[in-house]
Amino acid sequence: MTERAKPASETALAETAAAAVPWSAMSRGERMAHNADLALGLVHELLSLPFDPTNLRLLAHQKDTALTILSQQIRIEAERLREPPARGQSISEFYSRYGAATDDDEGET
Repeated sequence: MTERAKPASETALAETAAAAVPWSAMSRGERMAHNADLALGLVHELLSLPFDPTNLRLLAHQKDTALTILSQQIRIEAERLREPPARGQSISEFYSRYGAATDDDEGET
């Protein structure tokens, strides 16, 4: 195994410091949010490293990370476009639409 070429950055050390709330006291959502924050920090550091065509392993990790992020962003945007329009823009529109229909029905009897 090779040793790290440089020590971990100060931001990485600060981000991995113990959280204010102990892990065992965190809810599942808090744990997930904490881990997501750590992962985003690591991804940022990985993609911020300079391009080095001689280091093929690093280049592969950077490429895979970048493509994964782009793929997920495309999925998120596509899902936003698929959302159905809201049924009613407001309560007043709902009552004006259906209130008019019931008023017409009352006049027929």
